[in-house]
Amino acid sequence: YQGGQAMVKGWGRDTFLHERSEWLYVAEAMLAHVVVHSLLLYFVVPLFVRQVDPQPCTYVEVAEKSSCNWFNANPVHCMRSLHYYCHDPPHIIDLPGRAHLHKVNHDIHAYYEAPDFEEEESFLSQVFSKASESFEEAKIMMHDAKLRVASFPHRAKEEVARVSNETIARVASFPRNASEAMRSSTGSSPASTSRSSRAG
Repeated sequence: YQGGQAMVKGWGRDTFLHERSEWLYVAEAMLAHVVVHSLLLYFVVPLFVRQVDPQPCTYVEVAEKSSCNWFNANPVHCMRSLHYYCHDPPHIIDLPGRAHLHKVNHDIHAYYEAPDFEEEESFLSQVFSKASESFEEAKIMMHDAKLRVASFPHRAKEEVARVSNETIARVASFPRNASEAMRSSTGSSPASTSRSSRAG
């Protein structure tokens, strides 16, 4: 396969636009592309688009809900409104995040006004808020760690006392457990053992 530069390398400057088969291929490809593209738009695309019945409305109804219109989208018209015609209030250029600056003025067909807005946080304010949240979390973790360290001696003392009580209870029950073990191994009580020894 040869590229475009290699294809026209042997063409002369005077005969570049003369009748050639390459121009015919280009024209056929372009025509085929336009035909296929148009058929897809006309027959295939509507199958994936939901049909909506248009609702009749006036310019005023739309302009009350949309901050951008034909007048304030043109910065030169906004400058004329402010400095030449001296409208009060004038048209304000419509920019993202500045919709709250528009004022209603029916004389100049300005119908949009939304003074209430939520101010967007700047990058630095977001960084500071995240840093403060992390700092607060770190303070809480440090406080919990201090409480655990402070309560460690008390818990250790309770554990020592519990182990000591268990040990004392085991030591106190040792003679009784030993005597019971001896009786069970001999199969006789100490009283019967003493009586049999006296009888012998």
